[in-house]
Amino acid sequence: MIRNCRSLLFVAVVLLLSAACAPPLPPPELPAGVDLRVLGRSPGAMLLRWSPDGRLLAVAGKGLDIYEPAGSMRRHLLDEQVSAIAWTSDSRTLLVAVGTAMSSRLETWSRDGRKLSGRDLDGYAADLLRTKNGLLLIEGRMQNYRFGSNLRVVLKELSDREEGPSRVLYENTLPPDTAAWLAQHPRALSGAVLNPTGDMLAYFQFRDPPAFPPAQQLMVRHLPSRRQWSVAELSPPAGSPAFTPDGERLLVVDGKGRLLSLDIWDGQAEPVPNGPGRAVAVARFGNASLLAGRLAVAGETTGVAVKVDVAAFDPAGRQLAWLRASQLEVLDLAAGMPPQGGDGVPTERLESLHDWRARGLIDADDYRIQRQRMMNQ
Repeated sequence: MIRNCRSLLFVAVVLLLSAACAPPLPPPELPAGVDLRVLGRSPGAMLLRWSPDGRLLAVAGKGLDIYEPAGSMRRHLLDEQVSAIAWTSDSRTLLVAVGTAMSSRLETWSRDGRKLSGRDLDGYAADLLRTKNGLLLIEGRMQNYRFGSNLRVVLKELSDREEGPSRVLYENTLPPDTAAWLAQHPRALSGAVLNPTGDMLAYFQFRDPPAFPPAQQLMVRHLPSRRQWSVAELSPPAGSPAFTPDGERLLVVDGKGRLLSLDIWDGQAEPVPNGPGRAVAVARFGNASLLAGRLAVAGETTGVAVKVDVAAFDPAGRQLAWLRASQLEVLDLAAGMPPQGGDGVPTERLESLHDWRARGLIDADDYRIQRQRMMNQ
């Protein structure tokens, strides 16, 4: 008994010494004029969401916290596992999907930390995305049988007044071992993003066909027409994709650590310099980006940050939040960026062009010609 206690004590001491002797997190290499603030540590966090007004930052994963970076305020809301979060358009309310495995519940919280409502969902909330008309919920549902499991992933529109019908995004059959793994790692269903005009959705379709290894199919869906197509098949686990500011390409790091730039229509790849990380984030304005650890401000790559797990720009593209080895940091990019211009081509005209292309009314050449004409006007 005494010998066992001494062994356990020795192991505990070794673990404590190892943690104490771990090398400190190296500071990132930042361009001139970019300030960095450390807000604290968030172990287990994997979601970063800025409020539409750019004043608050929600950080979620194993719990949920709201930060106000300008005032260094932190408000703790939850200790439970959070799978998805999204702000309402007025920045006053936060929708939170709480749960593990293949079940979730949807809660509504005020920005000052009050729980307003909650209800159970039919499956696992993989993503919550803010659209022009409300919120889009992507929900995974799995039904088990003796031969395997049926995975169904659905889209559901949420608004202040009503809940829209569920539309099947994809459905497939998984063998028992894969289904058991997915039930323990449901985050493999997450990673959906909207393009800048909000009419196209990029998402991963989880597949495990017989005689082939599991894969994540990167898909694009044109929401108005419900047409969807494959962009690329990636080895898991791939990182969350990001649209370029013009909405014409997707940037993603695959399961082998390669940074890819893919055309949203045909999946044609362009070479992109790789970096020391996996996180990908692109600002809609200001020509700033973080691509696999390489930071670019005003279009010039002048910074490098290692061990960045998750990153997100604020709506104006003037602040970048990231998690480096569970340390939450915010970069102020305003001093290193030029003044913002206009939005360019009106959203309605681009959406019409997307609609023609998605429905096959124009081919790839016509699409490029029409889009170039719009850009030149």
